[in-house]
Amino acid sequence: MMQSFRKITWQQWLAIVTLLILIALAFIFRERLQTYLTSLDQARLWLQGLGMIGPVALIVINALQIVVAPIPGYPVQVAAGWVYGVWPGGMFGVIGLALGAALAITLARLLGRPFVIRIIGKERLEQWEHVLHADSAWLWALVFLGPIGDIPYFLGGLSSYPIPRLVTIAVLVRSPSVFLAAAVGAGLVALEPAQVMAYIRARPYLLIAAFIILAAIIVLFIRLGPRVRAAIKEHLHRHSRPNQ
Repeated sequence: MMQSFRKITWQQWLAIVTLLILIALAFIFRERLQTYLTSLDQARLWLQGLGMIGPVALIVINALQIVVAPIPGYPVQVAAGWVYGVWPGGMFGVIGLALGAALAITLARLLGRPFVIRIIGKERLEQWEHVLHADSAWLWALVFLGPIGDIPYFLGGLSSYPIPRLVTIAVLVRSPSVFLAAAVGAGLVALEPAQVMAYIRARPYLLIAAFIILAAIIVLFIRLGPRVRAAIKEHLHRHSRPNQ
């Protein structure tokens, strides 16, 4: 046990201490977080009220939503664009993404399978067991692109693939969605509700078309989601090789 602790680098100790601080803050302010993160309006008002501390809070929350699954990240990323604009809000989200990715991957590597099973479940881990042998940046990029949420961070931690490369891949692959969420938030500021309603009344067919397209996307995702996951697993199975 003592030898394993001696092998922990200062970067890993820093990640552990940072996570403990984040968990402590989340526990202390858990009631406020639950209130603010269940509503986009509440999240926006909260960030505005924090002033200069707002960006720091945004980064911390985006990091926590990766490591602590019940915290939703999308409303806060949208609120970031709403409060700070597309580029500043998006950058704050990406910084939080990088920090959360590094924490999740490092913890999974240090604490091993028991920790990952508690986070993602034994069944999901067994479904993606073969991913742990992936040794290609392209394969890991494909994993992070897949419809499996934050699972890739913990899978990466159980693999032997270098942590800095995993974090870099995660940031490159998932940053566009963060900026997209910020853009959605920034767009909400540009349009007054009265303008939106007047536009819809003048063109009701656009609203109908939007609902049809949204319904079609949902149906396609439900029907094709398992096929997409199977295709990713098959690709990884054919191109990854076990670690020696």
